[in-house]
Amino acid sequence: MDIEKIKIFLTVVEEGSLYAAAKKLDYTTSGISRSVSALEEETGLQLILRGKKGISVTKDAQDLLPIMKELVYQNKKYEENFDFGFSIIHSLFRNNYRSL
Repeated sequence: MDIEKIKIFLTVVEEGSLYAAAKKLDYTTSGISRSVSALEEETGLQLILRGKKGISVTKDAQDLLPIMKELVYQNKKYEENFDFGFSIIHSLFRNNYRSL
């Protein structure tokens, strides 16, 4: 499962429509729809019901929302730690290289 698809899905849920999520993320509405459809295919679950007035979140999606939010949170923490660790390594390498 692609973390970017999960982030897009969470934005759709937060915004209440594919159009609003597309505007917020600077994507096309069809791109957002394809991403959500791909996530639904990967999970084997229908996650949203599409309607003229926006979307409705299915029971399956409601059950998955806390897990998806945790995945996004943990991914963010991982990226922050990786960036921090890389900065330290880069700094140590640069400082040792200058001392030679």
